[in-house]
Amino acid sequence: MLPTYVALEPGEGGVEHRSYVLCHELVTLDEDQVAEEPWGPMISLSKLVAIERTLMVTFDIPFED
Repeated sequence: MLPTYVALEPGEGGVEHRSYVLCHELVTLDEDQVAEEPWGPMISLSKLVAIERTLMVTFDIPFED
C-alpha cells in the first residue's frame, strides 16, 4: 500500500515543524471555522500536485502521469 500522506517541511505552508497532510483523514469545516486571511505562505505547486495525486490514489481515482 502506498503512503496516504505528504510531508511538509518547516516553512512550507507556514508550519514550524515537519508536518503531514493526511490524505486519508478528510473533514468538513463550517465556514466560520476557516480564517479569512491565509494561514501562512503558499505551498509550492509541486507539493500541491503531490497532495492531489496522493488524494487520488487514496480514493482510487484514476489519473494519468
